[in-house]
Amino acid sequence: MISVIISINGNPIMARSAVNQQRTAPGGGTVYHCDDGQTIIHDPGDGAVALAHKLLDTIQEKPREPSEPTGFRLVPKDQEEESK
Repeated sequence: MISVIISINGNPIMARSAVNQQRTAPGGGTVYHCDDGQTIIHDPGDGAVALAHKLLDTIQEKPREPSEPTGFRLVPKDQEEESK
C-alpha cells in the first residue's frame, strides 16, 4: 500500500491511497487500486515518486467559492506589529 497525504500546518487536507494488486497489466506495469475506485498502472522501475505523482493526479480539487474565506488576510508591512 502507498499513501500520499498533503498537510498544511500538520492538518491533512487531502489524501490518496492505493494497494498493489500483485498483478501485471496487459501492456506491462503493476496494477494499483486507489481508495476512490480508480486504477493506476505503474512501472516499478519509474520509482515511488512517479507513483506518488500518479496518485496526486487522481485528486479532483474542489474550487473554493469566491465568497469563502481563505483564512488569510494581507497586512501591510508597516502594520504587522499592530495586527498581532
